[in-house]
Amino acid sequence: MEKNAILNELNKIFIEVFENKKMTITFSSAVNDFEDWSSLKHIQLIDAIEKQFNIKFKLAEVIKLKTVDEICEGIKEKIAN
Repeated sequence: MEKNAILNELNKIFIEVFENKKMTITFSSAVNDFEDWSSLKHIQLIDAIEKQFNIKFKLAEVIKLKTVDEICEGIKEKIAN
């Protein structure tokens, strides 16, 4: 799966988790760009991502995911394995 396709799927997940239909993310979007991106939202986001892509992140990986690009790379890596 290409990164742009992953980004499109992630955008849908972000809209759902953050309950903001106008939300648009880019590869450079980061935790600090969203005031609603709390630790709880981070866990909800990762949970939704894992379900959507049928993957599982380890806790150490989850902690390191701070940007949308890092999330995309993590998904891409998990899908490839």
